[in-house]
Amino acid sequence: MGAATVIALIAVVLVSAPGPSASARASWSGQGKGIRKIQHVVVIMQENRSFDQYFGTYPGLPASLGLDVRECISQPTPTASSFCQRPWHSSNDENFGGPHDNAAFVNDLNGGKLDGFYASALDTPVCTSLVGAGCRWPGIIDVMSYHDGSDIPNYWAYANHFVLQSRMYEPVSSWSLPAHLFMMSGWSALCTGQDQPLTCTSAIGPGQDQPSPTITQAGQPVPDYSWTDITWLLDHHQPTPVTWAYYVAPGTIPDCSNGAMACTPPNDSLNPGTPSIWNPLPYFDTVRLDNQLRNIQSIDNFFKSITNPGCSLPNVSWFTPSDPLSEHPPELISNGVAYVTGVINAIMRSSCWDSTAIFLTWDDWGGFYDGNTPPVIDANGDGFRVPGLVISPYAKRGHIDNRTLSHDAYLKFIEDDFLGGERICVIPGSDGTSTTSNQGCRSDDGRADNRPTTRENSPGLGNLRSDFDFSQQPLPPLILPQYPKTDLVAPPTATINSPKQGAAFKQHQVVNTSFSCADNQTLPGDGGIAPGIQTCTDSNGTTGGSGQLDTSKIGISWYVVQAISKDGSSATAAIWYRVRP
Repeated sequence: MGAATVIALIAVVLVSAPGPSASARASWSGQGKGIRKIQHVVVIMQENRSFDQYFGTYPGLPASLGLDVRECISQPTPTASSFCQRPWHSSNDENFGGPHDNAAFVNDLNGGKLDGFYASALDTPVCTSLVGAGCRWPGIIDVMSYHDGSDIPNYWAYANHFVLQSRMYEPVSSWSLPAHLFMMSGWSALCTGQDQPLTCTSAIGPGQDQPSPTITQAGQPVPDYSWTDITWLLDHHQPTPVTWAYYVAPGTIPDCSNGAMACTPPNDSLNPGTPSIWNPLPYFDTVRLDNQLRNIQSIDNFFKSITNPGCSLPNVSWFTPSDPLSEHPPELISNGVAYVTGVINAIMRSSCWDSTAIFLTWDDWGGFYDGNTPPVIDANGDGFRVPGLVISPYAKRGHIDNRTLSHDAYLKFIEDDFLGGERICVIPGSDGTSTTSNQGCRSDDGRADNRPTTRENSPGLGNLRSDFDFSQQPLPPLILPQYPKTDLVAPPTATINSPKQGAAFKQHQVVNTSFSCADNQTLPGDGGIAPGIQTCTDSNGTTGGSGQLDTSKIGISWYVVQAISKDGSSATAAIWYRVRP
């Protein structure tokens, strides 16, 4: 499902289907005072933006937590002497960012100097494996760029009306897969035994953080996550289970399955029944054992049910976008904003608003600069800061939360609200076998594992309750346009007309290509300027709209076309093709 289809669905908000699960109507109900006023927790996870990239210049931040656009930051490079670059404002709707796995984290942090972001992007594998020798990062290296309220007015409006979290850290110093595993379980691990949590050990880096191939499906090894995730506790809550849903916008994901910036196609699909790095729940043994795969659903079900009489939201829900809606570079910011705004508007227009807390965040920093050194919780993280917003009728209006937080705080809030403070952990030695040194464990989830830390109880982790005032007059909904007027500039477009993606050819066969470039005029609701196309070039350096494929090498290869506008913005189109003997 493409971006236009999903966004159209968001705008229309169809009404036809029942709620997200039959049990949702018999959900846990803890009506009462304080945190128990929240009966619906919604976590919206977008992709690949640092705090400084979106909110570094937000007014009211302490100087130590804001972005100093006057500071010229040293930029050592692997091939040239160091230079300095000031953070610069970008109005481009399309950004590129940089690598964002554990190796990139180490390089970006550079021993606490926080000056390795540019070098990481300059040396990204995309420049060696996608476009070919002598390439540069598509467009410009924009890891030092930032946006402001003129570019993302909806996100700044949410911050102004509700709560902005200035020290929300990714819970793991790595990329999307471990980040999403932490979101659901407070850990990222490699397991060697099915249904055997004690065979799991911490794993966050490229290669080692790949799921363990302990199950065979259709003749292929597939991942197996044996440790406990939050849904296990929700399903086993007594006397009434806590209902949940994991909503997926069907489509594709931009990240490769190994965390690389370029990989052999095709990329993973993202569908409710298809496990992937953004939808890891189907690989959790706990979800399979509880027969809860049906709770992983298309986002269509959410939009079809949210206007039903009464509140159809489960107690806890997570929202995961597809590639076009994710804000994951190079996907357009404007489409991500439209998707997020559509979800939030739908909740605000429903009867669920009065009892809902929405947590909006981004999974990792995406290679973009952030000038705040992350705390060290354990060997797995934390990672760099990411944006975090709290949207609720009980959120403190216009509040900036400067306490240390991570996505682990979402698990803590869910556990405190619905589970009486039960944690995803085990008391050391409670089952006679566990040797874990988890501190502060208050109860036993019955499934011992070797996680180094019970993250929800980590010293220094702020409590999200402080972002709420449950005694205040509930705040009204803030309905915003999905495509607000902004200063964002639409990128040009590059199109490969022929051949088609996935086509196969014989070695040394002559294959002519056809391509074109165009300068987009405007964004929806915007009055943009079309600066004109400066160059339209394919990966062989050919201009003029026609060229030839390189069929000299057997295997899978890429053919790339790049459009560059006179203002420096760019777009890239790429197809893969196969060469046979």
